[in-house]
Amino acid sequence: MRLIFRLCTFLLAVGLVTQGFQCSSAEMTKGNIKYNQARQSQKQSDWEEARVAYEAELSKRPTNGEAWFRLVDVRKNLGDFPGMIEAMDKADQYLKDKSQRTILKQLRYNGWVDAYNKGFEYVDSTKESSTMKEKKLFVDRGDKILDLALGLKPENPEPYLIKSYLYDEIKDTVRYIEVLETYTAEIKAATDLMANKNLRIRAERASALERLGQPDSSSGFKYGRKDSVVFDTYSNLDGNRVKAFYRSTDDGPFELRGLRINLPQSWIEAEQNRYSDLDAAIFPILAYNFYYVNDYDKANKYLRTALQLDPADENALRLQSAIIEETGSADDALNALKDLVDKFPDDKSYLGQYGSLLANSERYDEAIIYFEKALDIDSDFDIALYNVGAALKNRAGIVQKEERDKADADKEYEIKNERYFPDLRKSAAYFERYRALPGKDRDFQVLEQLINIYQVIEEEEKTKKLVAELESLRYKYKDNAGYFEFLGTYYAKSGQTEKAEKAFAEADAIRER
Repeated sequence: MRLIFRLCTFLLAVGLVTQGFQCSSAEMTKGNIKYNQARQSQKQSDWEEARVAYEAELSKRPTNGEAWFRLVDVRKNLGDFPGMIEAMDKADQYLKDKSQRTILKQLRYNGWVDAYNKGFEYVDSTKESSTMKEKKLFVDRGDKILDLALGLKPENPEPYLIKSYLYDEIKDTVRYIEVLETYTAEIKAATDLMANKNLRIRAERASALERLGQPDSSSGFKYGRKDSVVFDTYSNLDGNRVKAFYRSTDDGPFELRGLRINLPQSWIEAEQNRYSDLDAAIFPILAYNFYYVNDYDKANKYLRTALQLDPADENALRLQSAIIEETGSADDALNALKDLVDKFPDDKSYLGQYGSLLANSERYDEAIIYFEKALDIDSDFDIALYNVGAALKNRAGIVQKEERDKADADKEYEIKNERYFPDLRKSAAYFERYRALPGKDRDFQVLEQLINIYQVIEEEEKTKKLVAELESLRYKYKDNAGYFEFLGTYYAKSGQTEKAEKAFAEADAIRER
């Protein structure tokens, strides 16, 4: 789930930050004994003496912005990070010198970057630890450093994600869910805007620009050897200042990875242009976690966002079907999706989702119509290709059962294959198109469907050819009991008793592991 980058600091060098603590205004030095004592102690790295002196000065003049500014460095060196943040906040409030204010902004950002990266280091240390005691030690340290990051820059939500990696390592589900929910609340403005614009995560930039419009400015940089990043800036997008982030990997197309809304204009340039992913993976994770504890309201809440950001997420679609089956909420889901289909009739993802819900409700005639509409938009839409094949096969299965029931009731009745063979042949054609897509030719599920169809319509040569292909994939499905169960059933029907027994035994052995 780790989609965010480790960071580096930009612009002002550390030397410049350090030098900023050496200059001071004339009004602060003239006749101010306590203040001069504090500065002298700071120069000599006598941090405790400097702290006492600065705090004595501030007890008399609490609006002394420069004293608060210098106390930042003192408290940092004493390891008093909450005190350091307090000093930064007070300096923000009272500091007048522009150059010192610039240095303070950089110092705050650099501190956030350091804490953020240190949090990642603790994640790595936790993963590498061999005992739970050692893992918990690193989690506690990571927790504290990430709290520092959140204190420095509470408007940046990424530390919550890093915390989730820590809690996941020690199986602390309560805190894991808690920080992920906090993260989703922090990025709600971005996900709401994406919903309003009907934007998908990983949408190609050309497609995203059709919905967002042309930006006011764009910039970018090369990240590593193979990745490139582009930022689009909108000064007024539905009343908001928006940064859209795109990433290209291996010279592929630039894809939308996230939005940031109303970034503070006071931020330094490096922070304004910091690349930021929107981690869409957490929404189905949260949906599944709430589903497992039967909290269907929350599960549906996160599921809706997951499917809005990625309508082709197969895990999310499966969960949607499971919730509908358990709660009987199919009508509500169908009505909601029908509204989206009516609003966005050229959106293949909504057409595919709606078709899937119709198919789950056994409304195959309607489902097939919507799957085919999706394929009119994108003839290689894998979800629609597979599901329209399945819908046609299921519709044929209903008719096939009707014919068999008639034959069972009347021994003289002759089964009319022509009632359902056309649907099976059409189903096979869609499954074959699905198999022709990159990476789909070795898919056990589609091979199973095709073999079953070709057996029914008595295409013996095609059946044998596909069975041979399936047998050659034993290495791929060596831990899949269903694979051996299917082969065993085929062998049994074909009279290959010895091979059938062996396949069934392998299936049983896998289940018993």
